[in-house]
Amino acid sequence: KCLSVPIGIDPARFEPPTQPNAGPPTLLFVGRLRYYKGLDTLLQALAALPGVHLKIAGEGPLGDSLQAQAQSLNITDRVHFLGEVADAVLPNVYRQAHVFVLPSNARAEAYGIVLLEAMASGLPCVTTEVGTGTSWIVQDGVSGLVVHPQDPMAQAAALTRLLAHAGLRRRMGQ
Repeated sequence: KCLSVPIGIDPARFEPPTQPNAGPPTLLFVGRLRYYKGLDTLLQALAALPGVHLKIAGEGPLGDSLQAQAQSLNITDRVHFLGEVADAVLPNVYRQAHVFVLPSNARAEAYGIVLLEAMASGLPCVTTEVGTGTSWIVQDGVSGLVVHPQDPMAQAAALTRLLAHAGLRRRMGQ
């Protein structure tokens, strides 16, 4: 017998902030630190975005190598590894960001429930086209931007576009 389990979130937990984050431009990634998440590409993109900060919520086997990469790119002052974030705190972490990024690079990223959490939090999303649910959830130009995987310059361009236009972020976040 096959059990049907709904894939979704409780949107009441992830409400947008009443006021936009007034801090420095901040990107957010939430998930396991695994090869197919594409965080190496995101760190390369961040190196091309002076003044932009990145919060990485999660742990995984690539944690040490990602921290080493951030150091080699000289961006450790702008990359904040939060580690495993308690479920009760997670909604507030989303509220502290301006843009959510899921830079996956392989079909192993089947769905990306974090995209739903980000959208419920009022965040526009930047994700990649890997032939799975990520680009179905994030409609390019509607709820965020979809770029080619493993392309740090395309990610940087998409992020620059969103960070430069608060109205666009707000529209896509709605």
